[in-house]
This record gives sequence, structure tokens and C-alpha cells, in this order.
Amino acid sequence: MFQYNLEFVWADFFNIKIAFGLDGVSCILILLTNFLLLLCILLSWTTISFKLLNHLVCFFILQFFLVLSFSVLDLLWFYIFFEGILIPMFLLVGI
Repeated sequence: MFQYNLEFVWADFFNIKIAFGLDGVSCILILLTNFLLLLCILLSWTTISFKLLNHLVCFFILQFFLVLSFSVLDLLWFYIFFEGILIPMFLLVGI
């Protein structure tokens, strides 16, 4: 049973909807994601000597897509948000 259900109609003509909801597991995963990304930012604060703003933007985009992928209820939107995680992860690891 999902709590905090939210349905967002994106394009009414094409009937495109995004449904969000939280259950016990996704709530724990969202809290863990926020805690771990805050910890990663704090631990990497002194080691990143150049392009600090780019790293922080990648961290926040990564956090945004992770929270969306844990809270979305449709499989197609989960796939889109989960694949969106790969771009900032590639930039964080590669740069």
C-alpha cells in the first residue's frame, strides 16, 4: 500500500502521466540516498581541488534522479530515471 500518492498529468492530449508514491522500502531508500550523498560530499570536500561546482552539480543531479527512481510507480518512468543516473555517475567517475 502506497502512501503520499501523487499523479502528475504531463500532457493531457497524449495522456502522459507520472505517478509517484512512497511505501516503507522506498522511504528508507530515499533517506539512505540523501544521507549517503551528503556524506560523499562532505568526505570529498577536501580532495576535490578543481571544478568543485561541476562535482556538486553532478552530485545533486544524481540525487535528484535517485529520489525520482525510488518514488515513481510506473516501470517506464523508472527506467528513464534510472538511466538518467548513468550520466552524472559517468561524469563523476570519469572526471
